[in-house]
Amino acid sequence: MTNPKEGAHPYTIASEWRSDTNELTFIIKALGDWTRQLRGWMKLDMPVTVEGPYGDFDFDDSCSHQVWVATGIGVTPFIAKMKERAESKSSYKVDLFLAVPVENVEIQARLEQRALDANVTLHWYITEREERLSVKDVFDQIDDLSDTSVWFCGATLLGNSLNNYLVDKGLSKKNFHQELFEFR
Repeated sequence: MTNPKEGAHPYTIASEWRSDTNELTFIIKALGDWTRQLRGWMKLDMPVTVEGPYGDFDFDDSCSHQVWVATGIGVTPFIAKMKERAESKSSYKVDLFLAVPVENVEIQARLEQRALDANVTLHWYITEREERLSVKDVFDQIDDLSDTSVWFCGATLLGNSLNNYLVDKGLSKKNFHQELFEFR
């Protein structure tokens, strides 16, 4: 989305691809002036221009196990993929590790249901009551990396740590995927 004063802003689509509808869902965290004003500025049925995609965060691989790791708003692409998985009845194993700053019972309940519908095992890390999500937290729970791919969207430092750890453990670089989270 482009604001003449701010320039272009990248957002991740949070809805699955369906050719029978003209709707897209975005989850946008109000971090700056522009994103704080969006709620009051945008209107239902307002025309928008969507460009992209940028990056290749498409979950397309042949591994039997995918590990998804997200921090905060970085959960957005995983929400879209869970919706798609629920409809397509995908069978490969998925673990989603999600770190959020505070507990939100309503959001957690919705995500728990989406994960259940999509056959995704959801691992929560609430950083207000626990330490931050670490590489050790994730991979202490994963037994075998031999047929595993890792998909990460979140804070760049954690992504870099994950990548370094996985390469050291022998994961092929082609099996680590990091979304362009700090794109702007």
